[in-house]
Amino acid sequence: MTNSVSPLSTSASKIAPRYINSLFFAASFTYKNAFFLDVTGRNDWSSALVYMDGSGTPSYFYPSVSGAWEFTESFKSSMPSWLTYGKVRASFAQVGKDMTPWTNNEGYLAENNNWNGANGEPR
Repeated sequence: MTNSVSPLSTSASKIAPRYINSLFFAASFTYKNAFFLDVTGRNDWSSALVYMDGSGTPSYFYPSVSGAWEFTESFKSSMPSWLTYGKVRASFAQVGKDMTPWTNNEGYLAENNNWNGANGEPR
């Protein structure tokens, strides 16, 4: 397009600043001082995920859960004397991220009268 008789003029504009609103929660549970469960979650609403026409899904959620069992607490009376503390843990987490602002609204618009009165729009 830069090789045409009258090269295109392009411009870029950023329509609005990027905003992210978040909601976070965390909960911890203990049972008999031997079983532990931690749950967290975060939901983000990002302006970068909304198209100019208002469509799109601006919300994304990422949770985590972690569990632990102190088996030495559960079997105090039957544990060997050399094992004073034992624990098994497992966890799962998921992460989320929005995109660079305005990347879902990029495009080119050819103005009228660029090529002998014909514009660049398909017919």
